[in-house]
Amino acid sequence: MTIDELRTEITAALAAVFPSIRGMQDLEKVSLSPEAITSIHEELGDHLRRKDSLVAVLTILDALELALKNLKEDGYPNLPKREVTAEVFTELQVQRDDIDAAIAEFIERSRAATMTISLGQATKKP
Repeated sequence: MTIDELRTEITAALAAVFPSIRGMQDLEKVSLSPEAITSIHEELGDHLRRKDSLVAVLTILDALELALKNLKEDGYPNLPKREVTAEVFTELQVQRDDIDAAIAEFIERSRAATMTISLGQATKKP
């Protein structure tokens, strides 16, 4: 499913939930039994929670589309190398050479290739 298809589906679901919410809010104002009012409140809560979730998805889709647009405008997927002056490039090369020289002063500690374990004789417990 594409982002546009998802947006269309969520928008339709949101449009479908609004009439029920308005109707239940109207029902809260009429004279009904306490049991009926309780049922309306519970159902209204479910519908409001669904509406909030749908709005949250649309908000996330908006943010996603903006992030994708910004990423494309930034040249994604390419990230070109930065051009620098000859002096800066030379300075970076000297630093790289210094780091390479420092790393050359270390060697990796070798790991044991094999290990032998010798167990003593078993002794009887009193």
